[in-house]
Amino acid sequence: MRQTLFNRRARGFSLIELLIALILGLLVTGALVQLFLANRLTYSVSDGLVRAQESARYSMERLNRDLRMAGSAPMCSGAPVELNLIIDTSGADGDVADIVNAGGIMLFDYTNTGAGDTYAFPEYGPGNSNNWDHFDGSSLPPALAGRALAGTDVIALRTMEAVTGITGCTGSPPNNPNASALNVCPDDDPGGSVGSANTGVDQGTVVTAVDCTAGVGDIFVNNNNANASAFNRGQGNNHTGVRNRNVNWSHSYRENTEFYRSEVIYYFIGLSAGSTAARPRPALFRVRNCNAANAANCVFEELAEGVENLQVFVRTEGDNTFRDPRDNAIGDWSNVAAVELNLVLVSPEEVDNKDLAQTIDLGNGLNVNVDDRRIRVVYSNTVAVRNRIIVR
Repeated sequence: MRQTLFNRRARGFSLIELLIALILGLLVTGALVQLFLANRLTYSVSDGLVRAQESARYSMERLNRDLRMAGSAPMCSGAPVELNLIIDTSGADGDVADIVNAGGIMLFDYTNTGAGDTYAFPEYGPGNSNNWDHFDGSSLPPALAGRALAGTDVIALRTMEAVTGITGCTGSPPNNPNASALNVCPDDDPGGSVGSANTGVDQGTVVTAVDCTAGVGDIFVNNNNANASAFNRGQGNNHTGVRNRNVNWSHSYRENTEFYRSEVIYYFIGLSAGSTAARPRPALFRVRNCNAANAANCVFEELAEGVENLQVFVRTEGDNTFRDPRDNAIGDWSNVAAVELNLVLVSPEEVDNKDLAQTIDLGNGLNVNVDDRRIRVVYSNTVAVRNRIIVR
């Protein structure tokens, strides 16, 4: 049997084919990398916007509610009450004068951030307290100095919080309008013995006592400590620069009495608790229990991270123009009827690979220039002030 041998040449990929395959592989890999980077950028932008929207919604909700109710109190279920001012405000410090004289809203406007101004937003850091202008010329409260970020406004709101669990006493001896003390008893036992309840209100606090049945009330500075069983309207000087006048209570307060604690609440932009020197993060803060008498007791609440700037304008009754807080045309601040809020929200992380110069419009001709890699969104809202209390 004869066997025929065939000479077969070795076969495989040529060098050119390998090069073409490598090029095609690189093109596919490059396309996938580009797609990944594009999706990553899209995700970063979307995530930054979502987080900014969440912070903006919550910030606006908190600010709107407190602004609407500034200068009012839910006393006597909305029934009319005639309030008598016992406090002598002629020598009062800014906090107490604001509570009883200036209406519910006070603003501290940062220098050169008013209507028609253009400024470059400074690096995150506290401003000097003298850089904020108050309508009466006073500086930023000491407790906020060193915490409020430069280039941002500060809002101060007068509020009244119910003191629960106590009322006037009906037992013996009854509360006498001529006496400096106003005895309190448990609200579920107004006929109990004097000394059976404590006020729970610190010395130097501005307090409002109201008899809802009679429709009258008094505003005074409490000159007893929180453990006392009576408020005291004596002419002490326990709150810096503040004294009560030597006048009687307008009523003999008994079982229908409600008590309210007055305070000033501040909103400002500061550095978040999660900030570091390498990654500073701004946030909206709310401060309570803070005045010249008890600045050490200030309670700082961080509300929302990512709030970078706060700018505020106000409109008074009879005026159709929103004005800068330093505008002398505002006149009487107790007539402030509406507040325009402008918040700048910033993404927590950089979302681009190059700096982006932006000019942000904050209303009324106010513009701020920024130049970095973060995304920013402006949220604006107008709030009507309700139910301002009239002090006679």
